[in-house]
This record gives sequence, C-alpha cells and structure tokens, in this order.
Amino acid sequence: MAMASIPAGLAYLLLVNLLLPLQAVAAFNRIEFGLRLVMFALTGLAFAAMMPSVALMVGASLLAHVYGIAAVWKVLRTEGGIARGHASRELLREQLPFALRAYLGSLFSFLVVRSDILMVQAIGGNSEAGHYAIAVTLADLIYMLPLSAGMLLFPRLAAMSDPTARRRATWQAAGVIAAAMIVISIIAAALAEVAVGLLYGAAFLPAVPMFQILLGAVSVLGVSGILSNHLAATGFPWSAVWVWGVGFVVNVALNLALVPGMGGKGAALASIVAYALVLLVQCYLVLREQDT
Repeated sequence: MAMASIPAGLAYLLLVNLLLPLQAVAAFNRIEFGLRLVMFALTGLAFAAMMPSVALMVGASLLAHVYGIAAVWKVLRTEGGIARGHASRELLREQLPFALRAYLGSLFSFLVVRSDILMVQAIGGNSEAGHYAIAVTLADLIYMLPLSAGMLLFPRLAAMSDPTARRRATWQAAGVIAAAMIVISIIAAALAEVAVGLLYGAAFLPAVPMFQILLGAVSVLGVSGILSNHLAATGFPWSAVWVWGVGFVVNVALNLALVPGMGGKGAALASIVAYALVLLVQCYLVLREQDT
C-alpha cells in the first residue's frame, strides 16, 4: 500500500502544480484543502471504528491523493482546456537536465534544513532533540508564508521574457518577504513562551529560545527561497545547485562545533550562518547575471 502511494502522490504533485502557471490559484487552494479534509475524515473514521493502524493511515493517504488527482484533472479539463493527456518522451528528455539540477538543489537544501535535528539528537540526546523538534515545527509554520509566495512567484518569473523585468520582480518580492518576515518574527518571538506553554506544556519551554533563534534563520531562508525561484526560472544553473551543497557542509561543520556546548541553540545559530551564506551567494549570482 505504501508503494502504491508513491506514484499516486507524485502524480498528484505533478498535476496540482500545473494549476499555478494557469493562474488557477483558487482551485489549487480548494483542492489542497479538500485533500487534507478527505485524509482527516478517513483517519477519523478509522479511529471511530476503533481500528487505527499504520495500514489504514497509509490507505487514507492513498485514497485522498486519488481524490486529489481526479479533482485536479477535472479543473485542467474545464479551466485549462486539456481534453486528454498523453506521455511525451521528447518533453521528458528535454526536461531531464533541468529536473536533475532541480532535484540536487532540493536535496541539498533539504539536508541543510533537516540535518541539524539528527545532529542534535546524536550529540545532545533525545530530550534536547525533542525540544529542538518543537522549535523546528513552529518555525516551519512561519516559513509557510515565503514558501507559498515562492510557489506563486515561480510561474510568473518563468513566463517573463525580459530579464530586467524578472530581476525587478524578484528584488521586489524579496524585499516584501524580508519586511514581512521581520514583523512576523518579532511578534512570534514575543508570543513564543505563551504559545509553547499552551500547546506543549511547561516541560517543553526550553524550546522557546531555540525557536526564537530559528526565527532569524527562517527569515533568511524565506528571502533565499525567493532568489532560488528566480534562479530556477532562469534555467537553474549548476551554481544554484552547488551553493546548497556548500551550505550543507558549513551547516554540518557548525553543528559539530556548536551543538556540544549549546545544544539546540547552537544548531539554530548554525542554521542562521548557513542560510546567510547561501543567501549571499545567491545575491551574487543574481547580480552577476544582471552585470552580464
């Protein structure tokens, strides 16, 4: 059942992201919400029937993605004007080099974002890792804003034929996201102790300073995400891939140096430095493109 979920999940991701370049944002949001609602309802039925199990949870995810595929296909036929679909070997062959660079860039960025949790657990133990995991979970909620902005921005940037207009749109979006993240981070930092206490209890209050430091990392990462979408829209050069590889190496080295003495707070500081390095290199890449 888990293996069956993989092609279903991939098919859904491929199809639902076709809605964004069609500017069908409302349909995208409606289907995403519906998929989560179906998954929640099926999971709730399993618990109500007193039969919760891993197999049923995976099955709920599979059925939810089947619903999502059907819903997206209906929108593509009505709003996208797609009567039927067929596989294109030529298109696949043409897109594979770009896909490889995009995959490697995503892999390295994922390792930068997630490797610190594993290192905190290995060095600081399960308790410290638990506190840090709470901080990361809350930080992920804040990161949803720039992530969503990047998803909407990429089709627009990719459709622009004028490089100057594309860069202008990128810098404007980066400035808006930076300002928004600063404001949101200040508010979140002020409310962090109350929020953690209410959601998780007093035992998890050590996660508060880790989360407050991670807010700086998430703010930098949010701006970096905008520049990543710009570089992807210009063909995803190899330099945009390797910058995340360098960021991963720096993040691991800093975690080894800081986590033994500072625990999760050290990992959060390492994230700020690694993300800032990536952002600086990305700014250089965009400015170099402008100069040429």
